[in-house]
Amino acid sequence: MQKRLLAILIPIALAIATAAITFIPVVRTAEQRVFDTLLRLRPPIPERDDILLLDIGDEAISQVGLFPWTRDYMARGLITLAEFDVNYVVFDIE
Repeated sequence: MQKRLLAILIPIALAIATAAITFIPVVRTAEQRVFDTLLRLRPPIPERDDILLLDIGDEAISQVGLFPWTRDYMARGLITLAEFDVNYVVFDIE
């Protein structure tokens, strides 16, 4: 019974300890620096002329309003893209 209880409590304690460590500012800063360094080390992604990224920026938000927009705005954009013979559209919404 004690072995079974330890088998449950040890992973839970480790998970709590790991989660708690991530809230320490020094650890968080170190993690971010390591991540930034790894991003700088990776090779650059080659540009492709057949891919277009449309970004919803501050100017669009000031003209249309805050995101998410109504379906009619999105539909107009898709219709315009279809007129340019676009094959694929992907929405990356966070």
